Amino acid sequence: MNRITPRLVWILLSLSFVSALVGLSATAMGYWPSVARPSPSFDAIAAAAYLLSLVLCLRIAGEHKNSPRMAGAWLLFAASCGFSVIRHVVHGLVHARLITSLSDPAASYVPIQLPMAIALVLLFCGLVSMWSAFSRVGLGFHPHRIDMAIFTLVLLMLPPVLLQGQKIPEFAPRGSFILPFLGAAFLPACTGIAVLLHRIALEMRGGDLARALRCLILYPALRMLAMLLSVSPRLNSIVPLWVSGMAIFEVAPLILTLAVAYRWQITVKAAAAMERQLSWSVIYPLENVFAD
Repeated sequence: MNRITPRLVWILLSLSFVSALVGLSATAMGYWPSVARPSPSFDAIAAAAYLLSLVLCLRIAGEHKNSPRMAGAWLLFAASCGFSVIRHVVHGLVHARLITSLSDPAASYVPIQLPMAIALVLLFCGLVSMWSAFSRVGLGFHPHRIDMAIFTLVLLMLPPVLLQGQKIPEFAPRGSFILPFLGAAFLPACTGIAVLLHRIALEMRGGDLARALRCLILYPALRMLAMLLSVSPRLNSIVPLWVSGMAIFEVAPLILTLAVAYRWQITVKAAAAMERQLSWSVIYPLENVFAD
């Protein structure tokens, strides 16, 4: 796991983004045949990214034995990643027609949308827990007025816009109508909490933890931007915006992995520093032994 570095994730993210831009642009201009988006290959990459994030989040949570709120935040992120893995695995298998019982959109709606809704709820709870943990040590405890204004604007104005583009398949199971509401409510809520975390990242003035927070902020914000572009017919008709929105959506899982990788880098550096310290503690006594 020590080889999972932000540099490696950046390379994977850049390659995925460029590949998505090329494929979507070629499709939009008629050079490539139109394929279902998101594709099974995207689901495979997303599931792998979330699975890696899950493993690292669990390890990071184990380091915060003296901070239950921070440990809880990383455990909630891990749980969110777990449900995201389930969602993308099911979605990929359905689109690849490997689960015939879910070939009908009404039958596959809940198995695909329910894990995504749960993942968003867990992500929101994790972000709140993390903000609370930082607030206890005096970071971000007093948000600026502009932060609260953006937070309120996101929570009040965006959910109705996101709901407009949500369509429930006919003959979907009872109770499935609540799933679009969960997505439309908790994705903006995650973005609103991310605004407060942004203030904490600014107060840190650099470092791997600040970079991790910025990527963690970008994750729900870019997902929401991509969703806004996809639900608006006017914006969808503008090819560059449609291509950009879909490309952003397809690399969003790797942005979360990048956030976790930056935080994991702190652990790797601390372990390396401890190893150097231990090696020097062995060398110095040997020098005393062989001293004349």
